[in-house]
Amino acid sequence: TRGPGGSGGRLTPVLTGAKPPRASGRFVGLWCRPNREWTLDVCPRPVVDFSPLPTLSCALISLPVMGTPVAPLNPQLDSILSRPENSVCADCNAPNPRWASVNLGVFICTNCAGIHRGIGTHITFVQSATIDQWKPEWVALADAVGNKVANEYYEYNVPPHIHKPDGSSFPNGGGGGDRLDPDTSRHLERWIRNKYELKLFANYSAKEPCVAFADGELVGPLGLGGPNQIS
Repeated sequence: TRGPGGSGGRLTPVLTGAKPPRASGRFVGLWCRPNREWTLDVCPRPVVDFSPLPTLSCALISLPVMGTPVAPLNPQLDSILSRPENSVCADCNAPNPRWASVNLGVFICTNCAGIHRGIGTHITFVQSATIDQWKPEWVALADAVGNKVANEYYEYNVPPHIHKPDGSSFPNGGGGGDRLDPDTSRHLERWIRNKYELKLFANYSAKEPCVAFADGELVGPLGLGGPNQIS
């Protein structure tokens, strides 16, 4: 096989042994990073994601891994992601979000993750919830905040004439498989920037959740503690 630059050699898989190995329940994905670097990575579920967003990692395909099961990258994060309030995107309610703003503690879909990336890491720092190795403080923040607590703050005062985008109507359910139409894309970006960058709908009588966490005032169900308690 050849990489995007035209270089590379052929990979020939060789299987030895009298008995075929059993499937491990894990998958190997071929990922293209924003710097055009191609990597093989282990992921917990099959993926076919031709993302149109150049700022995001793009999983071309994933195949079953045979042999010994691989331990999850972030087992506590898997538990947090399985909570009902985190089963839809914090910004558009698209199902099965697999990205997160690790400094805000919210889980988001592929479409919204691309917009978060465009805002800048000084406001929102995006990581994959399935293939990136998370720092302990990111996991603790997601445990303490999550989509429910975050939206109680960031969407506290949404005017009646402003409507939250409906990700369930997006192509591929927010998975990023197809480009959004221009009007939908503009609506989504305006909503996300107003919500996090300008904080137009925020509850200013309360602390921002990430600040409350940093001050040790917010601890999640897993009891992971604030940043000063994490080694």
